[in-house]
Amino acid sequence: MENKLITEQLQPDFSSALYQVFEIEKKLKKLTTEHTIHRNVEKLKDYFQSLGWFYEIPKGTYNETRTDCDAHISSDSPEELVISEVIKPTIRYRENESSPSRIVRRATVIVESKGIQEEAREKISEKPSMIPSNMNICKFIKEQFSRLKLRFTGNDVSSK
Repeated sequence: MENKLITEQLQPDFSSALYQVFEIEKKLKKLTTEHTIHRNVEKLKDYFQSLGWFYEIPKGTYNETRTDCDAHISSDSPEELVISEVIKPTIRYRENESSPSRIVRRATVIVESKGIQEEAREKISEKPSMIPSNMNICKFIKEQFSRLKLRFTGNDVSSK
């Protein structure tokens, strides 16, 4: 309920755009080679941060008192729960540098028992990227941001 009230007060709401930046960043981490698109993603994050919007990726242990994320627990054991995957990051807003940030949208995470997560890491092997070139990455980014009605002009991002 609190998240909804904060979002209603903040216009425009850049939560959806930040979720897309997070998704792009997540997909870039899966690439086997370094791409120049990382720099563009960082510029987008800097732009949103200059407006007071940013996201945090919750990490580490999880307990029911955490207010920054909603968890899907995929373990029978309630002991030593850790965040194994972040579906959506925590979106925050800060009016100015001296004010504390507020949670606009809570993260969505998958939580597992620490032992199960370690077993899964041993079994998973790195797979080559499904994205063959920078051209496909750029096309993907344009599609995502055109869906959000954002336009790129030089180094700036603006609403249509």
